[in-house]
Amino acid sequence: SRLRSMLALHDRFIADAAHQPRTPLTGLRLHVERALADPRPETVADALAHIQRLTQRAARTSSQLLALTRAQAAPLETEGPQLVDLGQLIPEAVAQRIHEAIRAGVDLGYEGSTQPLHILGEAASVQDMLDNLIDNAVRYAGPGSVITVHLQARADGGANLSVEDNGPGVPPELMSRLSERFFRVAGSNEAGSGLGLAIVQSIAKRHRAEVVYQAGRERGLRVEVRFPPTAPSAARTT
Repeated sequence: SRLRSMLALHDRFIADAAHQPRTPLTGLRLHVERALADPRPETVADALAHIQRLTQRAARTSSQLLALTRAQAAPLETEGPQLVDLGQLIPEAVAQRIHEAIRAGVDLGYEGSTQPLHILGEAASVQDMLDNLIDNAVRYAGPGSVITVHLQARADGGANLSVEDNGPGVPPELMSRLSERFFRVAGSNEAGSGLGLAIVQSIAKRHRAEVVYQAGRERGLRVEVRFPPTAPSAARTT
């Protein structure tokens, strides 16, 4: 069963890797041909600007395809899950993104306790999840927006991690499709890969967590990850 799962994952990655870079590579070829056909400085400069954007897009898509494949790989049970302290990990991870948010013209903040709040999982994967949630909010909320990361303990011993923005939001009828690979909301001006929230969903699944999409308090989008209570027998901490 595990072998079948890995082979299916392998086949899906090959299919995605063969299909997704096709558009930026086609664009790169067209702009190179355009610059060669018309060597005027203004034409070459414009072509190079397009080539730079397309190269960045192809690099990001390739990176996220690899991240998605890692997130969909072996379940945590086979890799030795640990006790992860979200009360320490999440504020530190948000702090690492502050300067980047400032450059993007975004007000990024954190609301929640810094007291120990443990889940059973993998610290690096949880940070990847948060990075993708923040990236998604920064890209689609846009300059001038406010993005807030929330962390809250639940009465049942679980934890809720959410990222909320006050951007344009998502129509209610499209909320259920946000975790689909390569899905992007129509009308968005941001050329994302459509993989960020799929990665979030895959990491959440490995942690037996639930991803919930809601409208934000001030328009925008709120993505909440609901982690289950920690098993009392878990011993190692991160």
